[in-house]
Amino acid sequence: MRVLAALYLDGGLEIARRFILQAVISPELARMNPESGGVPVMDFKSALQETLQATGRPQASYVLVKEAGPEHSKTFTVEVRLSSAGQTKVEFIGRAEGSTKKRAEQDAARQVLQYLGSLPPRAEEKVPTKPPTRQP
Repeated sequence: MRVLAALYLDGGLEIARRFILQAVISPELARMNPESGGVPVMDFKSALQETLQATGRPQASYVLVKEAGPEHSKTFTVEVRLSSAGQTKVEFIGRAEGSTKKRAEQDAARQVLQYLGSLPPRAEEKVPTKPPTRQP
């Protein structure tokens, strides 16, 4: 925790955010396998909602696009649509299938989180540079 505080105090919010995405979130996303039968280690839907709120982006929409198979063994296909800030245009779509709607939603949300983690910082999130100090 002290390392994060030092990064924030020394380099600002963007430096700390980039470190967290690269050193913590991205490795965890790569390590997790949503197709395993176990309980997911992380709630990707909640993480996505928190990330979007923290960055001032509009909330993503979850759309069930397909149900296939017999009643006792359905497969659900879900899309998570990420809109650009201040626009109705869809910027990215995460699409996943699962044996339950929840599993499909979680995997699609994971894809959107990975997409967001791969983006360069937005202009409004960049840390302002300090003007040079004058020597008397």
